[in-house]
Amino acid sequence: MIFPSFLIFTSTHHNKTANVMTITGSEIWLYSAALFLLFLTPGPVWVAMLARGLKGGFAGVWPLALGVAVGDTAWSVAALLTLNQVAGIHADLMIWLKYVAVLVFLRWGLACYGQQATRLAHQFN
Repeated sequence: MIFPSFLIFTSTHHNKTANVMTITGSEIWLYSAALFLLFLTPGPVWVAMLARGLKGGFAGVWPLALGVAVGDTAWSVAALLTLNQVAGIHADLMIWLKYVAVLVFLRWGLACYGQQATRLAHQFN
């Protein structure tokens, strides 16, 4: 399946192609299905749509629904494009950030473990 050029993400680093990603039809379908499930998840948008629907009917709901759909799609596409470009241009930085994240999560885990151990020690003394 052929897609427009904006669906093919490439980045160059030192005149070499560092990363090429294409999106297949099944991946677009999977992404669309995930967005639909996200839409079905209750949240503040549901409350706003329910309130507008009860007050103004369909005429009050459709602008909000369209705005949320366009906003979610634009936000997701912008995030994917930006993350791909950052990862392609700053690949070395991303490796270091991975190790920083490991250290942060390790510290959080040890802190949680220490708090729980202290709480249990006080409980049984």
